[in-house]
Amino acid sequence: MIPKITDPLGKHWIQPNADNMLFDNTHVVMSEKDFNLLEEYSCSNPSGVYQGKMWVCRSKEYGDFLRWYEKDPVDSTVMAINQRSILVVKEGR
Repeated sequence: MIPKITDPLGKHWIQPNADNMLFDNTHVVMSEKDFNLLEEYSCSNPSGVYQGKMWVCRSKEYGDFLRWYEKDPVDSTVMAINQRSILVVKEGR
């Protein structure tokens, strides 16, 4: 669902592996460990815009959203921001 980061700028960006997440059209299910690896940008967007970069946006009213950059399907010279509502699976002890 989320493309791999191939831009050289991405080698220093730490994020979870999207292959460990389950996606549908509105939600993403992820572990608590993966959720905690996401950087938070609730009032802005991260700089260093490149395909595959993920972050969390928190809303008091609507909850947490996974956001990521991906090439726009209509104009591949710009990046689109996609999002899914996050459902966190608590890890057992």
